Amino acid sequence: MHREYYNSQWKHESPDEDTLTFCERVGSTAYLGETLPCVLFIVKKFREKPQRAILEAVNYTRDSDTIASIVGAIMGAIYGKSAFRKEWIDGLSGRLLINGKDGVVFEMIDEVKSWLSS
Repeated sequence: MHREYYNSQWKHESPDEDTLTFCERVGSTAYLGETLPCVLFIVKKFREKPQRAILEAVNYTRDSDTIASIVGAIMGAIYGKSAFRKEWIDGLSGRLLINGKDGVVFEMIDEVKSWLSS
């Protein structure tokens, strides 16, 4: 689809529009042209509620695993692990396939945060 179509859909967003309505209107399948508008809508609408943003992505989109993963990554980058329920974090291994060692992803995140703040 064309940029003009998505721009027109985004501009007609109502402040009261919910995630399901918006994502049904623009689509929320694995097609990037649908995934990205849904991700941006959820992050914008729930920018101060990172847990709620993830729940909205999981519960109200068609390609929920992809959309929720991207929303979670964005919210995690902004707020860090402390913004999420302990039980959500405890189940994450942070494991990479290249070495199978737990916690590697968390170490990488800490390194990038340190580099960005220096």
